[in-house]
Amino acid sequence: MDGGPLEGEDETRHTALPELFLELSTDGTILAVRGRRVEDFGIDPQSVGRRISEVLSPSQADAIRDCVERSIRTDSVVFTEHVSSAGGRRRFWQARTIPLGPDRAMRMVIDMSEQLRWHQALERSEARFRQLVEQAVDGIFVCDEDGRLIDVNRQACESLGYSREEILTMNLVDLCQGLDLEQLWEMLDRLDPGQSETHAAGHVRKDGSTFPVELHLGPFWDSAGEPRILALARDVTDRQRLEKAMPVRCCPRPPSKRLAASGATSTTAWGNT
Repeated sequence: MDGGPLEGEDETRHTALPELFLELSTDGTILAVRGRRVEDFGIDPQSVGRRISEVLSPSQADAIRDCVERSIRTDSVVFTEHVSSAGGRRRFWQARTIPLGPDRAMRMVIDMSEQLRWHQALERSEARFRQLVEQAVDGIFVCDEDGRLIDVNRQACESLGYSREEILTMNLVDLCQGLDLEQLWEMLDRLDPGQSETHAAGHVRKDGSTFPVELHLGPFWDSAGEPRILALARDVTDRQRLEKAMPVRCCPRPPSKRLAASGATSTTAWGNT
């Protein structure tokens, strides 16, 4: 194989190539060179036919030859990672050495810098989100489609009197009076991710006592593509107590014909029931 482009190779195929791949023999001879950023590695198509030790530093050449030898000897893919700095910017590379036969292997090098930065940014975002969830005044529960709890926040544990370890062995419907699995399944079929509905329920504490909650339920898909249910439980004990204590307005009676004829008016009465 030479180092030139393959006949008929189109732009789509070219841009799908990794940053670099080398085909090498067991003695370190470069048999082929391909890639989108070959020059970044100090290798070019003119290196075909030369020994890797003539092109790269002794330490780099030794490391590559070792990967080639191991991949052929074990007949398996050898993964390695390394970091480089150029122009004040760190880059993270992942290399895979793949055996092609008893006397040669292919080494693919992929720039993982952007993926790693994205992953780090996602981890920071998830950490901030987790902090907000833990500070929420509502109980937050995440369960699978069968109601098995997968995650909860601090308020959920404290309001029910369970430790996190205990509550993650339980089912959401066991903690909520007025909620059953059929309702969860119907909700998953009826609602799209991002939608939610509200249920009146009663939360059951560890000691068996209960308190009223307003339960907001909605489906979503996790990062692995599995269906999940998010439940937000708001304690409405104080609200219900306040509603019971509020005075009730009595509906005024329509005036009798005698009062209407005399021009007298009725009064509106307020009172408790």
